[in-house]
Amino acid sequence: RDLDTPIMVIKQGYEPATFTGFFGPWDPDLWKGHRTYEELRKQIELENPVLQVEVKMSNGVEDFATCPKHSYESLKVKEIDKLPLGVDATHKEVYLSEEEFKRIFQMSYDKFTLLPKWRRDNLKKAVGLF
Repeated sequence: RDLDTPIMVIKQGYEPATFTGFFGPWDPDLWKGHRTYEELRKQIELENPVLQVEVKMSNGVEDFATCPKHSYESLKVKEIDKLPLGVDATHKEVYLSEEEFKRIFQMSYDKFTLLPKWRRDNLKKAVGLF
């Protein structure tokens, strides 16, 4: 826009003729019986209180320390419908116990997460968790 073009803020019910002139048959009484934007916003805020949600995920993956643990054998299955209930098939490694994870991957989960994705995927393929 050109910097010389004025910008106007127009409040509902106080529209000047320079504004209403752009809209043909303008009815100034159209909103008289209705609530203003501010009134509607306050009503909605009162009817819908803010919800607090605790999310235990990091980059779309469940938190390793708090997610339910399953045996390596139950996670090795290839068929998704045979996995334990609630297991994300794309991140089977987070459902291993810390000891089992170290035994299978030869490193801690924290070190594993620092590896590039291609390297993590190759390790998961090698142990049958991909």
